[in-house]
Amino acid sequence: MRQALPILASFMLVLSASAAMAESERNAYNKNDAPLVDSAGECVRTKWMVDNDPCAPEAPKPVAYTPPPVPVAVPTVTREQLTIYFAFDSAEITPESAAKLDRISQIANTSKEITGARILGFTDQFGSEEFNRNLATRRAEAVREYLRARRDPNSQVVIGEVELRGIGKSEPQGCRQRYRTRTEQIACMAPQRRVEIEFTATR
Repeated sequence: MRQALPILASFMLVLSASAAMAESERNAYNKNDAPLVDSAGECVRTKWMVDNDPCAPEAPKPVAYTPPPVPVAVPTVTREQLTIYFAFDSAEITPESAAKLDRISQIANTSKEITGARILGFTDQFGSEEFNRNLATRRAEAVREYLRARRDPNSQVVIGEVELRGIGKSEPQGCRQRYRTRTEQIACMAPQRRVEIEFTATR
């Protein structure tokens, strides 16, 4: 029994020492449960630090998602709005046609998707093939130069060379068959004396 007492005393001493060490390690947190720092500003770390260690480096903050910009749609323009009409045997831009071309220029200058335009010249059924070809060329060039003069320097639209598509002898002769006088025939063929503008765009 005398020998058992020293052994028990020694065991109690070890437990007391372990408890004291545990208390000294836990002192890395103050009474408010906040981490302590040393003179260098570093956290006093202990072996009881858990996964949510307050001294651990901060995780990088997630980057906010920025959606891509919505592409600007090509303005809806009817074929009629892109058609310029001319008087009989004339290549001059009328005031009504000038108003149309101003609107077309505005669309071309502000759109981010329109990259170019084709200009197609047409004539009526009067005159020879050579005469109509020259007249269609002059009409198309008049429209092209009008648009070029109003092109914004920052616009990406390229007003290309004139592409001609002459109509006349190859068209149906309905107007000539329907009307007898020349004046009536000229009035009937008014829709044929025109220039059409076709935009090319990226999608």
